[in-house]
Amino acid sequence: MDVDVQDALELVNQNHQLYLIRRKKMSAISITSSRLNILTTYDAMRVKYQIYADRYDEFYGKLVRPKLVDFLADERKRHRKSTSTQSSISLSGS
Repeated sequence: MDVDVQDALELVNQNHQLYLIRRKKMSAISITSSRLNILTTYDAMRVKYQIYADRYDEFYGKLVRPKLVDFLADERKRHRKSTSTQSSISLSGS
């Protein structure tokens, strides 16, 4: 009976040590919230479009970046057009 209790205590001690090691490994990673946001966005896009991690730079450079550039250019044009329309309306209304 004493052997069974001793074996059980030893097993519990080993499990506790493994738990502490895993906990230490998990807490060793310190990521700022902005970096976490970037990593999360990167992983979300990579997983959604089923892109290998080593091919993501090529995907971003050839597909995502040009679309973002076009979108920003269109938004600037739209903003300029809306401000010029608003200013012409305010001038004609006075």
